[in-house]
Amino acid sequence: MKALSRAFRQGGEPVAEVRVGLIGCGGISRAHVRGYTEHSAVGRVVAVADTDRERAEERARSLGCESVYADYRALLDRRDVDAVDICLPHFLHAPVALAAIAAGKHVLVEKPMATTLADARQMADAARGAGRILMVGHNQRYMPVHRQIKEWIDAGTLGRVFCIRADCNQYLKRRDWLTNNREAGGGVVISVAVHKLDLMRWLCGDVRRVAAFGCRGLGEIEGEDVAVISLEFAGGALGEFVALYAAKANPWQAMPPVGASPEYLILYGSNGVVHTQGGLFISDEAAGRDGFRRVDVAGENSFVNEIGHYLECVATGRQPVSSGQRSLGTMAVLDAIYRAMDRRAAVDVEPTPAGV
Repeated sequence: MKALSRAFRQGGEPVAEVRVGLIGCGGISRAHVRGYTEHSAVGRVVAVADTDRERAEERARSLGCESVYADYRALLDRRDVDAVDICLPHFLHAPVALAAIAAGKHVLVEKPMATTLADARQMADAARGAGRILMVGHNQRYMPVHRQIKEWIDAGTLGRVFCIRADCNQYLKRRDWLTNNREAGGGVVISVAVHKLDLMRWLCGDVRRVAAFGCRGLGEIEGEDVAVISLEFAGGALGEFVALYAAKANPWQAMPPVGASPEYLILYGSNGVVHTQGGLFISDEAAGRDGFRRVDVAGENSFVNEIGHYLECVATGRQPVSSGQRSLGTMAVLDAIYRAMDRRAAVDVEPTPAGV
């Protein structure tokens, strides 16, 4: 985030460079590389670890670092590593994060925070007890479009938001750990829906109750590849979300703009409506009766913003926008969704202490 970068440069005394160890060099780690490249004045990756040596060496080259490890524990033994960035399969998030915190490192862990709420609580407790930063890579909080919507909500531009709707259409063709229930922790809900669920919490507050149904539409994965979710927020708003790994086509691909996102978000407020299909649009007094006006936002990369924020928080001790404590609420919603699917009934969301 540009604003966060300015705050980092201007706030207080200059800080030492943050030295990061990257653990896991698979696909998602590629998105993180640009973040470290663009924030090289604040921090840099000094070591990488992955069981796939070729993949680790490729990621090291792209980051300009020479230290490559097959075992992440060797990386954690390095005293010159201040913080780690965990880009591993979901089931490894908790054990590796706990090991990193025990080794005195700050932690950025990709979403989902863990595969169970109990593991996530343990991670948050460990970080708090050790005085370490724990941040979860909920990158949609760092997208300029979503930051603008958050500003409108906080400023009262939309009035009282009483309904939020989201949709995500993906088709999962690969077959690897992501299709394995034990390693992924579930199907499309924990792997993809978690993005929008966290975003919906950030925009509308904590969720009090959920109802959810899931099914296997194509049978490509062990978990659910179709999910329909209803949300009741503590503040009274209602939410609806449909997420698919089984969408062989995106309904908006042939509509302007061509190749439009397979995701959308709509918020209905007492003073206005916002949607994100094909850009950012708001219906308010300035848009005229029953119309929408397009709002242009900065073309920033959410991962660059996310990594910059992480480095700043490590350097200054500030708590992240998507801290481990705050992310417990998202994990509690995931937990409730899976319980609702099993029981085929609405269930309450377990309360968490830190809010959104």
